[in-house]
Amino acid sequence: MGLVLKYVIQTKSGAYHYRRRVPKHLKDSVGKRELKRFLGKTQTEALAKYPQVHTEFERQLRQAESKINGLAHLSSAPLSDLERYYHLIKRLQELGVDPFEVDYDENGLPIDDAHRGVVADSILDSYPRDKRTGDPVGVSKEDAALVRALYGRLPNRPSPTLEDAKKLYLEYKIGIGSSGTDDPRHRERIKTRQRLERVTALAIDALGGDLRLTDIRRKQARDVLDRLKSEYKPATGRRYLNDLKAMINHAILEEELNIASPFQGLTIQVEGSGKEERTSFTEAELKAIRGQLDRHGNAELQMIWALLEYSGCRLSEISKLMKTDLFIQGEEIPYIHIQANDRRGIKTASSIREIPLIGEALETVLKALNLSGDSPFLFPHYGSVVGDEAASQALMKHVRKVTSDPKKVVHSLRHTLTDRLRIAGVSEEVISVVLGHKGHGMTSRYGGREARLKRAVEALSRLT
Repeated sequence: MGLVLKYVIQTKSGAYHYRRRVPKHLKDSVGKRELKRFLGKTQTEALAKYPQVHTEFERQLRQAESKINGLAHLSSAPLSDLERYYHLIKRLQELGVDPFEVDYDENGLPIDDAHRGVVADSILDSYPRDKRTGDPVGVSKEDAALVRALYGRLPNRPSPTLEDAKKLYLEYKIGIGSSGTDDPRHRERIKTRQRLERVTALAIDALGGDLRLTDIRRKQARDVLDRLKSEYKPATGRRYLNDLKAMINHAILEEELNIASPFQGLTIQVEGSGKEERTSFTEAELKAIRGQLDRHGNAELQMIWALLEYSGCRLSEISKLMKTDLFIQGEEIPYIHIQANDRRGIKTASSIREIPLIGEALETVLKALNLSGDSPFLFPHYGSVVGDEAASQALMKHVRKVTSDPKKVVHSLRHTLTDRLRIAGVSEEVISVVLGHKGHGMTSRYGGREARLKRAVEALSRLT
């Protein structure tokens, strides 16, 4: 029977070696291209050394991954019961053993499997023996669990705790650990991690421990809700609560738990939230803000504001525009294609749309192209940074010079354009197409790109 172990090769001389390529993005941190170790001249020797060598290299790669992602503190954290369970499954699979397929004899005992027996014995033989009893001494908990599993005693899968739910959400939903610091989304991911760590720590403290999700009761969930209300402003508390609910719902789905989330239906009311949270600017306010930007704003801010006011787009849809999103030369109707790119996603599928460029809007885009140089972004200063904070904060400073009304913010320009289009007699359906409201846009009944552009040109032309 040949030896089938992950990353193990047998040379022409018959010796066994562990050889594993280091992922490209980890080479600088690890300091080498390949991890390799001589395991022995015989199959028995290789089986005895493999578990320790493989564990050592796994730990080395995990630490390198954590280091480049700013998560080094996680690598030293003790494994949870659920993590130990999945680590055990992984080790069994790498040893060429199916963890879930065990045949039993008529007495309910595992049928002897030569491969399982050889691997189990090799693990125990790597430890010193008690001279009196002959039993191995100092066997680690991990290796003891592995040997028990090899003999058919796989433990039941533990229910995830809050910490498990957080790690699952970060790893699979957010993508923490999947890329290096040069990834443009890295900073945003780190912010998400920090937010999830805060709310998880608060929940654990409120619950009196890192409880399993199956053990959290509704009353306890309300205790967490009360803590969020007492420690944070309503808007921040609601954001943390939504993070917590998403994290737990994800774990319930991934771990196939037959429970409802104890946080289901809980919410934190924010004064002024809902459809009336943002209101439109008056014509006088718009004129004053334009004047403020002309006198004190930089050229990019002036052009971003002008395009927002003209199109009613969301801030990220304009500030993160790439030149590949522009269709000007050779087009009957020049336009901006609002779509996901390297710096931002889109809110909904209906947000994918074309914004025609007419009059001053086209002049603004041409001016921005001339000033942007070799940058792939139409607005290099604001497009190349992660998130909308820089552009939003800069614009809001000028808005607040004109109005202190908390319901009037940059996003109010979408409401302002909606009002202007309605006054001009544009139908709600066409307004939805222009603004990318849910239920319209790319799949609207207005057909293809050319038809949608003509409808949008007709609507926006009424405002000039």
